[in-house]
Amino acid sequence: MYYSEMKQAVNLLANEWNLGKRESGATGNICAWIYLLNILEESEKIVTYSDGKKLVGFSGYSKNNSKKHLLKKKFYTIIKNKLYKSKDIKDLNELKGYEKNYNFLPKELENYFNGEVSILLVDKNYRGKGIGKKLLFKVFEYAKKR
Repeated sequence: MYYSEMKQAVNLLANEWNLGKRESGATGNICAWIYLLNILEESEKIVTYSDGKKLVGFSGYSKNNSKKHLLKKKFYTIIKNKLYKSKDIKDLNELKGYEKNYNFLPKELENYFNGEVSILLVDKNYRGKGIGKKLLFKVFEYAKKR
């Protein structure tokens, strides 16, 4: 995902979800940036949909224990850890608590799947036009090849 797409993805995320901003007393879009880096860190493939230069949706896929994206994962982890130190976050423990609860997966399902759709998000103004379905089909097509 290019930086220009990342900025737009952060805006989509911030407009859609709290992402721990309220709990942590964070300002700006810092929580959305951290969440996007979590997505990029865990996803080996990101599929985007744009209307011209405007990003209107994206989806991600990751296969459990994939070694394909280890270098990207390390890179995004470094950036995310730097963002955790931002002065825009008033209560880091609250943010990390929010993230832990948000990423919960029951123990009995941990080994049930060997891959996952890490996110599917479409701009509110573009919903109902089949964009989410197109994104998922692209992700599933990629997953089948893997």
